[in-house]
Amino acid sequence: MKNSGSAGKMRKEFLTSDFTRSDVRGLAERNFEEIGNAVRDGANGYQLEIDQKDAISNMISSWDIESQNRFLSMHAEEVNACIQKTMDSVAEINRNTAETIRKTAEINQQALQNEFTSSQVYSWIIGLVFLSIMMIVIFK
Repeated sequence: MKNSGSAGKMRKEFLTSDFTRSDVRGLAERNFEEIGNAVRDGANGYQLEIDQKDAISNMISSWDIESQNRFLSMHAEEVNACIQKTMDSVAEINRNTAETIRKTAEINQQALQNEFTSSQVYSWIIGLVFLSIMMIVIFK
């Protein structure tokens, strides 16, 4: 695989028709990462994806049909693998977030219970003091 440099933010990767799955995986991962970085930077990821597809079409346009089909099939598989990896990461983040929310709710519930218990004790003490004062006043 040869790197021809970059045009703007998009890298142009060129493979030859004797590519390997590793070459295709590397290209798919770099393109996927590039889109993610662009989106995080506020750019339009959809436009970048279109530019990447155009670059891939240009790259394979001179290849024989068998090499094109083999590349496109592998590329689709590798892009799907990148998507699945991202979905797995998001699912893990969601699980961690849900666990954090659950633990926070438990802590809040415990704090509320402690506050309620303290309030009850305080009410009993006030009641006993008031009752004691009333008994002193009545029996005096």
